[in-house]
Amino acid sequence: MRTATPLFTTVALLALSSALGACSATSTDPGSTSSPVTSGTSPETGGSSGVFKPSPASTGTVQIGAIDPNLGVGNVKTDCQPKLIGIVRDFNSKYSTVNPHPDFEQFVGPGITPGLVKSTLGANGAPEYADPQPPGDVQITSKASFDLWYSTAHPANAKVELDLDNPPASASITKSVDQVTGATTYESTSFFPIDGKGTQAQDVQWGENKDESKSDQEPKAILPPFHNYHFTFELNTKFIYKPGQVFSFFGDDDLWVFIDRKLAVDVGGLHPQAFGMVELDKLGLMPDKEYELSVFHAERRTTTSNFKATTNITFSNCDPIVR
Repeated sequence: MRTATPLFTTVALLALSSALGACSATSTDPGSTSSPVTSGTSPETGGSSGVFKPSPASTGTVQIGAIDPNLGVGNVKTDCQPKLIGIVRDFNSKYSTVNPHPDFEQFVGPGITPGLVKSTLGANGAPEYADPQPPGDVQITSKASFDLWYSTAHPANAKVELDLDNPPASASITKSVDQVTGATTYESTSFFPIDGKGTQAQDVQWGENKDESKSDQEPKAILPPFHNYHFTFELNTKFIYKPGQVFSFFGDDDLWVFIDRKLAVDVGGLHPQAFGMVELDKLGLMPDKEYELSVFHAERRTTTSNFKATTNITFSNCDPIVR
């Protein structure tokens, strides 16, 4: 999340759309795009955001219980249920007395900072820090600090699986499917998937009573219930490319989507809720071929956590893909 003033999940992910945070904003259709990667920001208190509307004839969404299994764009698996299970890595804020991390509860940003990561995934399957950082507000301390965000060597006691279809109550995820377009949305305006887990007990609790107008003010301890605002989320999946597939994201903070290991959605940095979208038809993919899709998200600062991802992609991996 950002705090500054003024998106998980961005991009197109199995009917995935989540809005992280304690604050929500009004969404409006941003319109079509002319390039594979588009993004934009909107004020935290409302304004322009992005929603996926592949067809003006859409009649809206219904709860997941009414899903037609043949909806969506892509090959439908009949022998398994694709698993959207990712990894949440817990971090402590820069103010923590135990294992502080300099990128969490640090920095502010008025909007998206594109170009923080390289355009292709690293050999280890994680985003790589782009050095130097883009001009403007600093958003990451160093390559060394960023390398920890999605490290496979992250401590076991600070790593938790998140099943988007069976999330914990604290994640507050709602799932809906558009019966006309087949687009699925995973959405949360209070996205705290690891409240009370990981290393939260080590972290100093900051947040709701901090005066955000004073940039030099250290956060103050808050009263229960505490939320865990410092974590990253990684989700890896596969899909069969079919023309017409789209992935979008609306939320905060950092969100990067890689398709075929190439950056397709770049909503990086600390920012208010922001929109990112990719039309897969513009990526030069081959129809009927299977591709990898990876989502990397970070919640880095109080006091909101919003994540919304929407897509009409039908995922093809029967089992979870965990690095």
